[in-house]
Amino acid sequence: MIIEKICGVVKLPITDIRNDDAEGSTFCELANGYEGFHLYIISRDMDEKIEVDNWFMSKLSCKKPYQCKAVLEDGRYDTDIFIFQKDWCSKIIASNDRRLNLPNLPKTFIKEFCEKNGEIESVIVKYESYCARDGRINKVCRSCGKFSFTPALDFEGAIDKYGKRHIEQTIIIKPTQTVWERSEVERLIASFAYQHGIGWDKAIKWINKSF
Repeated sequence: MIIEKICGVVKLPITDIRNDDAEGSTFCELANGYEGFHLYIISRDMDEKIEVDNWFMSKLSCKKPYQCKAVLEDGRYDTDIFIFQKDWCSKIIASNDRRLNLPNLPKTFIKEFCEKNGEIESVIVKYESYCARDGRINKVCRSCGKFSFTPALDFEGAIDKYGKRHIEQTIIIKPTQTVWERSEVERLIASFAYQHGIGWDKAIKWINKSF
């Protein structure tokens, strides 16, 4: 099963291009001049779990990504430096910051981000279902009958700094819309309702009342 989620886009500038922090970064000319930066795609779904070794950003400190080192009994995230409340945090699902070892962003999106002067704050990301027990994509676990969702991945050719071509994983994204047809809204709400166990009768009542 494929669903779509609206995710946030965070841009963090690189202050020193000679530093290892610049690995995998993007450089382009924006309104305030030529700038180097990393892009991070963050989930806005509070039900998307942050587990040990996952990367996230905090609402209190969006100036850098943090890696979860432990999930405490009360649900807070310990990074060995700070401890964050669960509600403060958003999981990073993709980035061109290679230090995070996450799926990359499509080059077409990075190009569009530069062309629009960095004024993209959200994107639509494709997710696909998988069995949480054995990791099979688009499968329901035969034992428990449940499944989870993970960002769908594509494969894109890339050339590293040594001129060697290799294949890397990228997420599948598309721009968010400003104008929606009713049928598109119904599909998104149906997807959300199914994912969160909300009956379709309640969802359709909300649609009819709101539109």
